[in-house]
Amino acid sequence: MVRYESIQMLFMLIASLGLHLWLLNFVGAYPNSVPQGENFLEIPQGFEKHYGIVSVDTVLLMNLTIYGTMDGANNWFHELNSTFTKLGHCQSHVDPCIQIQWTDNGYTISGTYTDDVLGGSSSMENEVEAKAGLGDAYEITDLGQPDKVLGMTLKHHDSGDLSIHQRPLILKMISTFGADVEFMKDKDYSKALGMLNHIANGTHPDISFIVNTLMQYASDSRPFHWHLVQHCIAYLKTTTNLAITYRKSESIKPIGYSDSLYTDDPDTWKFSAGFVFKSAGGPVCWKSKMQK
Repeated sequence: MVRYESIQMLFMLIASLGLHLWLLNFVGAYPNSVPQGENFLEIPQGFEKHYGIVSVDTVLLMNLTIYGTMDGANNWFHELNSTFTKLGHCQSHVDPCIQIQWTDNGYTISGTYTDDVLGGSSSMENEVEAKAGLGDAYEITDLGQPDKVLGMTLKHHDSGDLSIHQRPLILKMISTFGADVEFMKDKDYSKALGMLNHIANGTHPDISFIVNTLMQYASDSRPFHWHLVQHCIAYLKTTTNLAITYRKSESIKPIGYSDSLYTDDPDTWKFSAGFVFKSAGGPVCWKSKMQK
């Protein structure tokens, strides 16, 4: 699974360098790989008469990886990485799900998350070549230029700028959990926190600190923490019009900011720290965390 900051940096490069943006989907990703060693599977309900042996406790030998198995994701990762290598792509040393392919006509940068590949190509020829190579190896669906990636909505500007936001997810959260500050005992704290964490990592660095703080009480939440979750949702409701924009005219030279607050927690005397890096006019990497 590609990292959040890798996807954000890919968006930034696509906007700043004017790359061709594309997305494709692998049809049945995991079954393209094979299991490690011998793995057996109980006969699925309803298929006993096709594969079972009367009066014998029968299992099936797995020839292909299936979803839900312990090594499924790892098998698919190694299979796909081997294919990328054969096609002339180079794996990033920082994020193994980022691949770069250089050709005589330019280059393609891509990021893979499970069964989808998001790419940015310097020319249409490079886009066609990258898609054709993967299409020859696997059955794929070409999704063209996407308007949504990993729950993040993309807005393409005529100037070449690219904005990302999570307005639909925020509105869904408001509809599910409400936007007032009442304590709602029938709501799922973990689910609300999971959605907030996805928004904080995707397009809202401004809530990273509070989400990181609330996650420390995921297993022992109290009414006070519910109040804070609702307060955070209410804040998001008033900022749904905000988006991160990467500008074609801005430099991709990164600019970083960091800060820390010592003895932030009077009970544990631990400090909190945070950082954000900007490139092409928008943040591409950020984090807020408490000392372990």
